[in-house]
Amino acid sequence: MMIKEKGARIRGVKGSSEMLKNYKELKVWQKAYSLCLDVYRVSREFPKEEKFGLTSQARRTAVSIPSKVAEGYGRKWTADLEI
Repeated sequence: MMIKEKGARIRGVKGSSEMLKNYKELKVWQKAYSLCLDVYRVSREFPKEEKFGLTSQARRTAVSIPSKVAEGYGRKWTADLEI
Protein backbone atom coordinates (compact mmCIF):
# COMPACT_ATOMS: atom_id res chain seq x y z
CA MET A 1 0.00 0.00 0.00
CA MET A 2 1.35 3.42 -0.88
CA ILE A 3 0.32 6.48 1.06
CA LYS A 4 -0.12 9.33 -1.39
CA GLU A 5 -1.45 12.07 0.83
CA LYS A 6 -2.03 12.58 4.49
CA GLY A 7 -5.67 12.15 5.47
CA ALA A 8 -6.57 9.83 2.55
CA ARG A 9 -8.64 6.68 3.05
CA ILE A 10 -6.72 3.42 3.24
CA ARG A 11 -7.30 1.34 0.14
CA GLY A 12 -7.01 -2.40 -0.35
CA VAL A 13 -4.87 -3.52 -3.24
CA LYS A 14 -2.23 -1.12 -4.56
CA GLY A 15 -3.78 1.01 -7.29
CA SER A 16 -7.29 -0.23 -6.54
CA SER A 17 -10.13 1.99 -5.43
CA GLU A 18 -11.79 -0.95 -3.68
CA MET A 19 -11.85 -0.75 0.12
CA LEU A 20 -11.18 -3.74 2.33
CA LYS A 21 -14.29 -4.91 4.17
CA ASN A 22 -12.50 -5.63 7.45
CA TYR A 23 -9.09 -6.06 9.02
CA LYS A 24 -9.19 -9.84 8.50
CA GLU A 25 -8.58 -9.23 4.77
CA LEU A 26 -5.19 -7.66 5.52
CA LYS A 27 -2.34 -10.06 4.78
CA VAL A 28 -0.36 -8.66 7.70
CA TRP A 29 -3.23 -9.48 10.08
CA GLN A 30 -3.56 -13.00 8.64
CA LYS A 31 0.16 -13.66 9.11
CA ALA A 32 0.13 -12.20 12.63
CA TYR A 33 -2.87 -14.33 13.55
CA SER A 34 -1.14 -17.43 12.19
CA LEU A 35 1.94 -16.57 14.25
CA CYS A 36 -0.27 -16.18 17.32
CA LEU A 37 -1.76 -19.65 16.83
CA ASP A 38 1.74 -21.09 16.38
CA VAL A 39 2.96 -19.46 19.59
CA TYR A 40 0.03 -20.95 21.51
CA ARG A 41 0.69 -24.37 19.98
CA VAL A 42 4.41 -24.30 20.78
CA SER A 43 3.99 -22.81 24.25
CA ARG A 44 1.80 -25.75 25.31
CA GLU A 45 5.04 -27.72 25.39
CA PHE A 46 6.81 -25.25 27.72
CA PRO A 47 7.56 -26.48 31.25
CA LYS A 48 4.67 -26.08 33.72
CA GLU A 49 6.83 -23.91 35.99
CA GLU A 50 6.95 -21.33 33.17
CA LYS A 51 3.15 -21.02 32.99
CA PHE A 52 3.13 -17.56 34.57
CA GLY A 53 6.50 -16.48 33.22
CA LEU A 54 7.76 -17.15 29.73
CA THR A 55 4.55 -18.83 28.50
CA SER A 56 2.37 -15.95 29.61
CA GLN A 57 4.69 -13.32 28.17
CA ALA A 58 5.03 -15.08 24.80
CA ARG A 59 1.27 -15.48 24.49
CA ARG A 60 0.47 -11.88 25.47
CA THR A 61 3.02 -10.62 22.95
CA ALA A 62 1.66 -12.87 20.19
CA VAL A 63 -1.92 -11.70 20.82
CA SER A 64 -0.92 -8.03 20.81
CA ILE A 65 0.37 -8.10 17.21
CA PRO A 66 -2.89 -8.90 15.35
CA SER A 67 -4.77 -6.81 17.94
CA LYS A 68 -2.74 -3.70 17.13
CA VAL A 69 -3.12 -4.29 13.39
CA ALA A 70 -6.91 -4.53 13.81
CA GLU A 71 -6.94 -1.41 15.99
CA GLY A 72 -4.95 0.52 13.39
CA TYR A 73 -7.24 -0.65 10.61
CA GLY A 74 -10.24 0.58 12.58
CA ARG A 75 -8.96 4.12 12.23
CA LYS A 76 -8.90 3.84 8.40
CA TRP A 77 -7.29 7.21 7.91
CA THR A 78 -3.65 7.68 6.96
CA ALA A 79 -3.57 10.82 9.09
CA ASP A 80 -3.68 8.48 12.10
CA LEU A 81 -0.60 6.58 10.92
CA GLU A 82 2.80 7.56 12.24
CA ILE A 83 4.85 8.18 9.11
